[in-house]
Amino acid sequence: MGHNPLPEGSAVLTAPEKSGERPERAALARVLGSDAFRSAPKLSAFLSYIVETELAGRGAELKGYTIAVEALGRSSDFDPQTDPIVRVEAGRLRKALAHYYAHEGADDPLRIAIPLGAYVPQFQRADAPGPSFPPVPDIGPRPSAAPALPPAPAPAAPGPVRLNALRMMVIGAFVAGALLAGLSVWFVVDDEPLLVGGALTSLSDERLRPPGGAAAAQPPATRARLPLLAVVNEPQDDRSLIEADKSFSRYFIDALARYDDVVAVRIQPEGQAAAEDVDYIFETSVERVGDAISAFGRLRGARDGRVVWTTSVPSPGGDRPTDSELAELAQRLATRLAEPHGVVRADARQHSPSWMIRCIFQAQDFRRTITAEGHLEARACLEDVLRFDPNFHPAWSHLAIITLMEFASGLNARPGSALDRALTQAMTAVRLAPSSARAHKSLMSALFARGKIEEGLAAGQEAFARNPSDPDIMANLGARYIMLNRPQDGLPLMQRAIQLSAGRPPWYDFYVYLGARLAGNAQLGETHLAVLMGDGNSLSLLAVAMEAARTNDGAAVASAVNALIRREPLFRSDPAAFLARKGFNAEVSSHILQALGPLVMDRLKAL
Repeated sequence: MGHNPLPEGSAVLTAPEKSGERPERAALARVLGSDAFRSAPKLSAFLSYIVETELAGRGAELKGYTIAVEALGRSSDFDPQTDPIVRVEAGRLRKALAHYYAHEGADDPLRIAIPLGAYVPQFQRADAPGPSFPPVPDIGPRPSAAPALPPAPAPAAPGPVRLNALRMMVIGAFVAGALLAGLSVWFVVDDEPLLVGGALTSLSDERLRPPGGAAAAQPPATRARLPLLAVVNEPQDDRSLIEADKSFSRYFIDALARYDDVVAVRIQPEGQAAAEDVDYIFETSVERVGDAISAFGRLRGARDGRVVWTTSVPSPGGDRPTDSELAELAQRLATRLAEPHGVVRADARQHSPSWMIRCIFQAQDFRRTITAEGHLEARACLEDVLRFDPNFHPAWSHLAIITLMEFASGLNARPGSALDRALTQAMTAVRLAPSSARAHKSLMSALFARGKIEEGLAAGQEAFARNPSDPDIMANLGARYIMLNRPQDGLPLMQRAIQLSAGRPPWYDFYVYLGARLAGNAQLGETHLAVLMGDGNSLSLLAVAMEAARTNDGAAVASAVNALIRREPLFRSDPAAFLARKGFNAEVSSHILQALGPLVMDRLKAL
């Protein structure tokens, strides 16, 4: 049989080893009898089909087409290349199994696993040793009086980070993560979002407490959670659009679910009222407007009914859109809603009842301004979130980036290695959410900062594969290529990210400006330089200094250099080291230093 190997140390039963009464069927019956699976008929049908097919000795037949037609009820003309339903349901099934074995099925003697990239189930004895990961770091108690530069709390014996295993971890984390006993992961099983956490110990900032000043004013929370969005597909009156409507809805939910650090997604059954825990309702439909087909969407608050956002997106295919065109429409709509600078985030910053979600947004906001005060507040707030719920993977992803700023910009540096702490935090995010694009993006950043370029690119490409419509992930990967003097790879990603992002931060424009210079495209560079002129971010100031040196504008050079030194003292003493800390390779650093020229260097010597 074509079994994918489980992590080293696992015990796997394959079909030839089975004899007598089938313990695998007993394992299947226990799963199907659980509360979560009884209320999820589609997942139950999927799991039953693949287990029975494997036990019948026909595991090689378990392909996307056969599962779609025989288990999920798709018609015989189903095309797995254009319809992602099997991949989507397989991802939900893996998460559902992980949660079942972490809770209701924790004592099951035999466990069912579905390796990433395959549909043939595997059977693992519960007493088999699991894969080795760094333990979840201990954030430690919060100081009673926060010092200006808080000392680093002692980690819970994470052990040395083994970089020679990182490439394998990037590739294998998905399979291993699904098999970790006790692993808490966020997901939705039909109508139930699940994430298990700890207990609240402290809040980092009175401004982040719920309105009224006391956490007790809200119903007691037992876990951190993202804003929950229920998707409602409006009834379709035009019979000729029923299939297009169904396809669009599938593509939209798949695209939206990939933003698993911004919003949680639930499918709202037609005719049912939204549950109390729903924060937003998004109503979507495909309609005919004249001779064209358009996708319509309306986002409203679930509790107060306020209309947050409405939109319509016309199909480029006229009145007969193809599946690929419907998928593109769905991705554009989901991106506008859920990207880090999108509609949900903008609204939730003002209306979210959760102080923990506001901590995530505070960390995102810090990256637009990058100040010492903002860094200290964001770090303290994220650490409070993780004291409350150490399994909340978005907080680990953002904390890794915040920690890297201790190294890159010298902000609020703690004793010990910021690079080691950031890598451990990013690896923890991947461990907790192996399918999260944001977690892999954080791992990319941590690896690049350590000079592990190939491993960093692998993590970045994995993040992009996990969510190819997220402009923040696009831009971060594109920026890395430009830092490596590969503008031909980086510029298309940066330009696409700018096209998709409604509220992009200025650093997107910096990397297009720099990439255009490296590629010899002066006109493109000048277009994006205009965006940087009024911004006070370090990279914007660097671009302004480069342009002022090119035009021999001494006053502009002095202004930009003085402002840059106030933000980045290392630039004054060692510009090359400053650029290396930011991640530019030797070739790109040399290009920047040459562009700054004698005018800037003389200014630095005079200070």
